[in-house]
Amino acid sequence: MDIYFKEEYAKLYEKNGDGKVEFFNFLCDKGKVEYIFLKRPIHLLDEKHFDITTPYGYGGPLFFPNNPDDLKILIFNFRKKFEEYCKKERIISEFIRFHPLLKNYKYMNDYLDVSFLQNTISINLCNDEQILADMTGKARNKIRKAIRNNITVRRDNSSESIKRFMNIYYETMTKNNADSYYYFDEKYFENLFKLGSEQIELFNAYHNEEVVAATTILKGKRIIHYHLSANTKEGYQLSANNLLLVEVAKWGAKNGYNNFHLGGGHRGKSNEKPDTLFKFKSSFNKNEVLEFYTGKKIYDPEIYNRLTKLHENENPEVKNKNLEFFPLYRR
Repeated sequence: MDIYFKEEYAKLYEKNGDGKVEFFNFLCDKGKVEYIFLKRPIHLLDEKHFDITTPYGYGGPLFFPNNPDDLKILIFNFRKKFEEYCKKERIISEFIRFHPLLKNYKYMNDYLDVSFLQNTISINLCNDEQILADMTGKARNKIRKAIRNNITVRRDNSSESIKRFMNIYYETMTKNNADSYYYFDEKYFENLFKLGSEQIELFNAYHNEEVVAATTILKGKRIIHYHLSANTKEGYQLSANNLLLVEVAKWGAKNGYNNFHLGGGHRGKSNEKPDTLFKFKSSFNKNEVLEFYTGKKIYDPEIYNRLTKLHENENPEVKNKNLEFFPLYRR
């Protein structure tokens, strides 16, 4: 199972204040479905209402049909029961970030508003030669530059290494004008590394024994994921992050993983400005892009609209802004 579908990963975000971890497991004669999500209270009305979302990253229902021909009926049966559950639990809306590699958005259009958000990039880990062959020529030049600059890469999950990563991470978020959500507090990092080396690794890139770039890597059964990263000004100038990711990819290939998922860029499909983060990631695989889809569902339109109006009255600066955000009452 990929890490995004594990309870201990979801619990990270429960502890972060993103909602309470809930499960909806479904079984019928066509197969089974496993669905983990965060259930969040809505505080705008006196009555108790909730909404649900998948934890940060990628997720959604996992489908296990008895055979491929059973999948559509399995999804139909699952959604029927799940929507009954949502109405009983006074759930107003549902938001899913589907998994780009597992493609679990398929056949969900009849039940949710499924829409393409952006492309993501994954590195094929079949062998070291393929990893380098899939990169752009410019990216390979960056690797050579980093090697000439005596950049070295090592794994280090020690408490000293974690503390150093946090400091560089906060500096990186400030430099990139990141949204306040991404300034995870110290408790989050403490809980993140409690996942243990079976599920998370910290890789550092060094120059003269100083860390100039670092990244946390989440480990699933066959997939590793680029999670949180940090890069100093010196590291950027020395192309340290390029070598860092290649060394992580080679480590992944050596340890039996099939894919190293880098994720997408800063922006969704509606922004036409160049996305430097996606450009950087796509240089590691010039041959393929994956599609990242989200799913949205409003279970009670009347309450949803009331909540949106209340939110706009309390926060007039959000009215007519970020209209693609979902749900609107959490802008």
